[in-house]
Amino acid sequence: MKKLLSMILTVAMIFSILPHIVMADGDTIISIEAGSGSQDVNHTGMVVEPQIYVVSGDKPASYKYQWYAENNTTGDEYILPWETGASITIHSQIPSGWWLNFEATPLDSEGNAIGDSVKSNHYISTYPMKGKNDIPEITKEQSTAWHDTPSEYLFEVDGVKFILLDRLYNGEYYVMMEESVGKRAFDTRGAGNAFDPTASENIGYWLNNDFLVGEYLPASVKSYITEENWTTEGDHPDWGNSNKTYKVGLLSYSEYIRYLGRFGLWVSDYDASTPNGWEGFWLRTRRNDNQVYASAKNGGISDGTGILGKLGYYDPTNSAMSVRPTFRLDENFFEDVTVDNPGRKIREILGMKDTVISITAGPGYQDVSHTGMVVEPQIDVVSGDEPASYKYQWYTQNGNSTEYILPWETGASITIHSQIPSGWWLNFEATPLDSEGNAIGDSVKSNHYISTYPMKGRTDVPVITA
Repeated sequence: MKKLLSMILTVAMIFSILPHIVMADGDTIISIEAGSGSQDVNHTGMVVEPQIYVVSGDKPASYKYQWYAENNTTGDEYILPWETGASITIHSQIPSGWWLNFEATPLDSEGNAIGDSVKSNHYISTYPMKGKNDIPEITKEQSTAWHDTPSEYLFEVDGVKFILLDRLYNGEYYVMMEESVGKRAFDTRGAGNAFDPTASENIGYWLNNDFLVGEYLPASVKSYITEENWTTEGDHPDWGNSNKTYKVGLLSYSEYIRYLGRFGLWVSDYDASTPNGWEGFWLRTRRNDNQVYASAKNGGISDGTGILGKLGYYDPTNSAMSVRPTFRLDENFFEDVTVDNPGRKIREILGMKDTVISITAGPGYQDVSHTGMVVEPQIDVVSGDEPASYKYQWYTQNGNSTEYILPWETGASITIHSQIPSGWWLNFEATPLDSEGNAIGDSVKSNHYISTYPMKGRTDVPVITA
C-alpha cells in the first residue's frame, strides 16, 4: 500500500508504554519508558524522544537507535532506515493514526553490543492536529537565511535541481523542484475551485498533463514519479477533507510550515529589474472559497527588498504567481538513478558514507616486558568527518592465503606472541564510527600488514626482581 495522509501532529500528546526487558547475552539490560511528545518551535511536527534506563550491568558508552512505523489496522510494520537518532520529528512520513516503535541497543566505546536490543511496543499514535489557522511570521533574518535552498537538501539530475523535502514511511521520497517552471493562474475560472487534476482550467490539470509530458523533467525522474492520494487541504476548520489521486502537486499550507528552511523562498523567475512584478509561488491549499494561499514577499516591494516567505492569499486568477511542482519518487529512485551533487542531508538519509580512511604500516616494536612484538597501525583520515571512534579487528593469514579471524583481538594494537605461527601475515581492519557507534565510512583492511617472523639472536635476559 502506498498511501500518504499529509498532517501535522498534536502540540502535545500523553501516551504510555509497557517497559520491555529482554535478558541479554551481555551484562547490560535496558528498558524504554514513555513520555510526552512536544510540538517543535517551527511547527514542523511532534518531537518524540524516548527515555532509556539501565536496569542492570555496565552503563553503555552509546546506543544504536532504530525507528519503525506500524499500520495499526493491518499490523504491517515498516522500518525507517534513515531514522537512527535518539529522537524523531514526526511529520508526513508517517500516516495519521499509525504507531511508532523505537529500538535501542546498548554499545561499548568501540561500538560493540553489550546487551540485547530492546524494542518499544506501540509507542505513540500519530494523530494529526486539527483546526490550525495561524500564519507563520517570518523574520527578516529567516527570510535572508532561507533566500536560497540549503545545499544539504539539494540534488541534480541532468542539470535540473531538486529539493528532497522528506523520506516517507514507505520509503518514497517527497521532492520539490528547486526552480519555478513559470507563472500561471491557479484556476482561470476564478473563485470556488480547489486543486483539481481533472479540470482543464485548473493548475492541477496543467501539472499532471502538460507539465508531465513537457521537457521540464528528465526522463529518468518522470519514470519514477508515483501516483498518490493527496490531501488538498481546505481552510479552518476543514483541514484535510479533500483527497484526490494524482502524480504532481504543490506544497500544501501545512507542508509549507513543516518544511520551512528546507527549501529556498526565492524563485528563479524573479526579475531584479522589476521587483514589483514578483509575488511568490502557489500552494495547493484554499484559504476560503475565494482565495488560495501562496508564499509572497512582505514589505519593501518597490525597491526589491522586504521579507520573503510571508504566507498570503490571492485571487486564483492571478497569473503572476510562480509554480514549483512537488511529487513523490519511488523508493528505488536513488538506487537506480545517478544523481549529481547530493547534499549532506541526502547523503545522511541514504546512508552514503563520507569518511574515507587509510591504514599506514609501520614497524612493530618489542614491548617492555619482552612478551612479544606490539603492532599498532596508523589510521589516517583521507576525507570526510573525523570519526568519534573506530571498530577494530585482526586477522592472520598463512602462506597459502587461508585467513583466520582473531575474534578476541578487537583493540587498536596487538601484541604478537605464540598465538600466531612464525612467518604468517597479520591483517588489520578498521571501521570509522560516529558518536553513536554508527559506521560513517567503509571498513578498510590492510594487506599483509606484517610478517610474524620470530626474533633472532636475542642476548638480553630479563631481570626478575625480588
